[in-house]
Amino acid sequence: MAQASGKPGRIVLVTGGARGIGQAIARRFINGNDYVAIADVLPFPGRFERSDAVSFHSCDLADAQQVRTLAQSVLLRYGQVDVLVNNAATGFQFVSLADMGIEHWDNVQDVNLRAPAWLSRALLSNMIAKRRGVIVNVASCAAFQAEAGHTAYAASKAGLVALTKCLAREVGRYGVRVVCVVPGWIATEDNLPGERDRQWLAENVSLGRVGTAEEVAEVVWFLASDAASYITGQSIIVDGGNL
Repeated sequence: MAQASGKPGRIVLVTGGARGIGQAIARRFINGNDYVAIADVLPFPGRFERSDAVSFHSCDLADAQQVRTLAQSVLLRYGQVDVLVNNAATGFQFVSLADMGIEHWDNVQDVNLRAPAWLSRALLSNMIAKRRGVIVNVASCAAFQAEAGHTAYAASKAGLVALTKCLAREVGRYGVRVVCVVPGWIATEDNLPGERDRQWLAENVSLGRVGTAEEVAEVVWFLASDAASYITGQSIIVDGGNL
C-alpha cells in the first residue's frame, strides 16, 4: 500500500484499538494509507476488514510478558514500527483509595503506565537505529483535575504525562519524538452523556458539548505526521475548553 505522495505507508501500532478512541485512531491511520497493527484484550473489531493493511494482536497489557511478545510479533511481521500509539487504558470507574485493593491499583498502573513505558522501551532500539519514530501517549484530563474516586486512574495518567516529557528528552537526539494527547470528555460506547451531563457540559466546557473520538484521532494523526516535526515532549489537551 502506498501513500498519495508515493511513499510507502508507515507501520503504526495502536493499543486499545478495538473500540472507542483507539478504534478511531486506528481508522484514521488506515484511511491515511498506513499499515496498522491493532493490539487489544478485546476481540478483533468487526468494523475493520482483515487485510494486508490491518493486523490484530491479542494482548493483555497488564502482563509484561505479553507486552514483550506483542512488540516482537509486530516487529517480526513488519520489520519496524514508525508510530506507536499508547492508547489502551483501564480503571476509569470511581474507587476511593480507602476502599481500593492492591490488585486494582496494580492493574491500573500496569495497563495505563507500565505497558506504555515497556512497549516504548521494546520498540525504541528499532526507532533509534532508523533515527526516526514517533510515540504518542494518550493520557486524560484526569491527570490535571482532582476528582474523588479517581486516585489510581489519575495517578497513572499523570505519570504518563511525566513519562512523555522525560522520554522525549532521552530520545530526541536520535530523531525520535514523544508526545501526549490529553482528551477531556469524549463520547464512546461506554461514556455517553445523559441529560444532566449535557447541562454540565454546557456550563463548564467552552464549546458546550462532548467531544468525539474522531476529533482526538485527528490530533493524534497530526502529531504523528511530519507537520509536527518540531513538537516533542508536549501534552496537547483536547477538551473543548474545559473551564
